[in-house]
Amino acid sequence: MNLNYKDEGHGPPLIILHGLFGSMTNWRGIASRLKVSFRVITVDLRNHGRSDWSDDVSYESMAADIIALGNDLELDEVILLGHSMGGKTAMAAALLYPERVAGLVVVDIAPISYNHSHETLINTLLKVDLDTINNRQDLDRVLSRDIAEKGLRMFLSQNLVAAEGGFKWRVNLRGLSEGMGSLVGFPDFDVRRFEKPSLFLYGRQSNYVTEAYQGEIDRYFPNAHMEAIDEAGHWLHAEKPQRVIDAVHEFGHGINSQG
Repeated sequence: MNLNYKDEGHGPPLIILHGLFGSMTNWRGIASRLKVSFRVITVDLRNHGRSDWSDDVSYESMAADIIALGNDLELDEVILLGHSMGGKTAMAAALLYPERVAGLVVVDIAPISYNHSHETLINTLLKVDLDTINNRQDLDRVLSRDIAEKGLRMFLSQNLVAAEGGFKWRVNLRGLSEGMGSLVGFPDFDVRRFEKPSLFLYGRQSNYVTEAYQGEIDRYFPNAHMEAIDEAGHWLHAEKPQRVIDAVHEFGHGINSQG
């Protein structure tokens, strides 16, 4: 699996993983500020951005992709930072390959299966007639018929890219649709535990991480620290970027002090 990535900065290696429908560019601003303290590797996960597509969307496979990238970059141990789908990928990598992960930062997601699905969004994108789209303004006008939230439309429209005189989606919509059950779920890792430091950041206005999920977090990550960010929802890295940056700096400093 060929993953697109950007490698910048100096210091302890930190790999950043984006969420569903996203790409490494979503974390560009935060990465540029973290690279003063870390060697930051931002990644397009499989089926997203400029990385390869695959029908296999399992978290086990995406975790293996990240470990393989670490091998290619000759990184023995890394800090993993992941949001939403990227957070579940980071958790899976920590549980499956604990010797390769120095610490874990999970942004607004828990190791559980959620009841919601993103099929409606995928179907909305699939039914867009790209032959009628001349620019992102055209796409926004079409998407507004089904998606009221302007910010969500802007986020999704980042997946529209120019191709052969027209446009195409750079995200594998059909593959993600077929694998949605896996993406909203989380594998049962049975007795596996990640004993190293873990930080779970979550937006206080989000329902992705609640007290009801504390048991599953503790089950897999007994050394987890929970930190709520006020006035933030699921997209807390976009809503409160400085809080996220400060939290990651403090977390990374703590790991280096222990080492």
